[in-house]
Amino acid sequence: MKMEFELFSKVFQKDVNNYILIGDDGKIKSKGGYVKKLSNLDYDLPILNKALINYMVHGISIEDSILKCDELKEFQLVSKISNKYTDIIHGDKKLKEKCIRIFASKLDSDAGVQKISARTGRPEKLTNSPEHCFIYNDEVNEIKVPYKLDKQWYIRFAKSRLADFGVV
Repeated sequence: MKMEFELFSKVFQKDVNNYILIGDDGKIKSKGGYVKKLSNLDYDLPILNKALINYMVHGISIEDSILKCDELKEFQLVSKISNKYTDIIHGDKKLKEKCIRIFASKLDSDAGVQKISARTGRPEKLTNSPEHCFIYNDEVNEIKVPYKLDKQWYIRFAKSRLADFGVV
């Protein structure tokens, strides 16, 4: 029997399920919701994953990764409600959709989003959603970032995730 092992020059670990390993050969292994490789079916807050990896692996600042990105799709927070909830509301407007794309907004006039509990009828904040947001459920490929997108919200969120790794 032969024992196998790999050498890593850097390890960034939030917990047993979220980590980045950089091999002596420069090869990167990552696991977990914060730094996983994204697919077209699972493309939730991709700018955060990219900013974290760019910072930890390549030394690129969070600000550079986020501020230089101009593709709206990279900033989407996809939120879907289960059958435990009846509706999603944006401000006081009930939405017909059960799955939405949320984007942080600079505009105070843009309300937050909540889901309505089927059991209690009370609103609850959608996980990770910003206080002020806009919803864009049309095709997002090749759509540029609008002026009202709050990139500072994404920077703060990315830095809080970095702190979870003990990096900052």
